[in-house]
Amino acid sequence: MQLLACPPMQAQRLTLDNAIRIAQENSYSAQVAQFSYMASYLNYRSFKAQLMPAVSLRGKVANFDHSLIETRNYEDGRLNYVNNNTMSNYLTLSIDQQIAAIDGTVSLQSYLYRLDQFSYDETTWNSEISVLRCRQLL
Repeated sequence: MQLLACPPMQAQRLTLDNAIRIAQENSYSAQVAQFSYMASYLNYRSFKAQLMPAVSLRGKVANFDHSLIETRNYEDGRLNYVNNNTMSNYLTLSIDQQIAAIDGTVSLQSYLYRLDQFSYDETTWNSEISVLRCRQLL
């Protein structure tokens, strides 16, 4: 059986200045200061990221509704129930910019809405090209 031999460690000369520097770099307060700096930096980066414009696209498709609608015959006053079969779809595009000076958001939105009424064989489109909104916290 053969033992592995480790090379002998060379002695290092430790001066007072080196000992103080090593102690300062590895001390608890130095590590706290370093982590505090990193947390502050990441907080700053998060703040800057919130000031970037955001683009969002929202929508809902194939929202089908089958219901009975109450209608009144105005000649004799009777109530009738008519089948209502509709499907609605909408799409909204929004560009939002947060403004730090007013602690609010400016938004530019556009939407498109479609309503299909199958019982009447009718399709309705509604759209707004742009809506400018400003929201501010009080």
